[in-house]
Amino acid sequence: MTARYLSKDYFRKNPFDYSMLSMCGVGYTVTPDRSILSPVTRPSFGYRPGSGQSPWRLPVSRGPSPIVRRRRLGNELRRHREANGLTGEQVIARIGWASASKLSRLENGRSRPDLSDVLDLLDLYGVFGPERDQLVAIARDAANTRGWLREYPVMTQRQRGYAELESGSVDIREYAAAIVPGLLQSPGYARTRIHSSRWLPPEDDDRDPDTEVAARLARQAILTRELDPPRYEAVLDEAALIGRGGPAEVMREQLGHLCRLAQLPNVTLRVLPRDTMVAEWYLPHTAFSMYRFADPADPETVAVETLVTDLVLTEKPDIERYAALFERLCEAALPADQSLDWLREVALAAGVTDLSAGAQDASAGAGDATARATEPSAGPADARAGRTAPRPRRHREPALPPDTLARSPAAGTCIACPALIR
Repeated sequence: MTARYLSKDYFRKNPFDYSMLSMCGVGYTVTPDRSILSPVTRPSFGYRPGSGQSPWRLPVSRGPSPIVRRRRLGNELRRHREANGLTGEQVIARIGWASASKLSRLENGRSRPDLSDVLDLLDLYGVFGPERDQLVAIARDAANTRGWLREYPVMTQRQRGYAELESGSVDIREYAAAIVPGLLQSPGYARTRIHSSRWLPPEDDDRDPDTEVAARLARQAILTRELDPPRYEAVLDEAALIGRGGPAEVMREQLGHLCRLAQLPNVTLRVLPRDTMVAEWYLPHTAFSMYRFADPADPETVAVETLVTDLVLTEKPDIERYAALFERLCEAALPADQSLDWLREVALAAGVTDLSAGAQDASAGAGDATARATEPSAGPADARAGRTAPRPRRHREPALPPDTLARSPAAGTCIACPALIR
């Protein structure tokens, strides 16, 4: 294989070549004289030199999460700047950037990094050798949003932030207080959530609800993908499953969908009855999601959705608090097998007739062809045997009877706005 030395100016003038190398799993070796040796193989994508296989025709598995890599790159750049005793203003002046906010956006992970900008900073900070190579590889992953988006049949800006976090995760944990998490929503329930928020300002929102539903269901494919699906675990408050989440037919579809998903070997669902005490009467402030990634150096992340923005936390003390809370929620909730029994009883009482793992959601509308094409199919019914053993419970109150569906939740139990459409 013939090696070519490509300068950073080459990639500035030929951004297509840079994105193609990123998407096809080809890496670079960056030398101190700012040249880039290409191509260098990334073993994780399965390419072997001398095999006669073209690196441009490889089936590419989904790589690291771009949003997580941007945050990791920003943390590393900030650490090197502070180690050199430089302020942000000094860095901007020495490199000659026109925008004073450019460095701030890079260090906070809020912008897609440009490789030439990263090289400028590494030169200024005196970062060379293997650490430089690693940071350039991280910058490449952080910038590869176009290659990452090709994995989805449809994606919208509203869904993109969560999809980026989910795509590179090996472990996803979620607590749902009043709304079923996006990865577990049936097509009808997802459509109800989206339509229910359209009265909020601005009322001239031009987003297409059908496209939003299709994008959400496209995200769900990670639970059933053949190549290393993430381990998914959720604690679902009873208020999210019974009551005012939608019309009877929508909730019927959603309950059946949850029963089928709970039978996947990588999915564990736990139901938290509404009158069960959590850690000496503790009440969680809001729903949240936790993401852990394959690379231990990528920071574990917590996402908290609000009405107007999404909070993304990566600081270790914050992660530890949410991890402790999730552990207590799991202890208080029904074990996985009892949760599945609870879901089945309520679903049957609601009129669901087929709860087998391979069943289709019969109530998906005829106009949802795009959404159904991206909806994950459940695995075999006997796959539950491989699930993680349930945690011991504490302060358990008796589960509610199956006719609970006909009763509304107690006043004041629904504390989240139904407009949140994650």
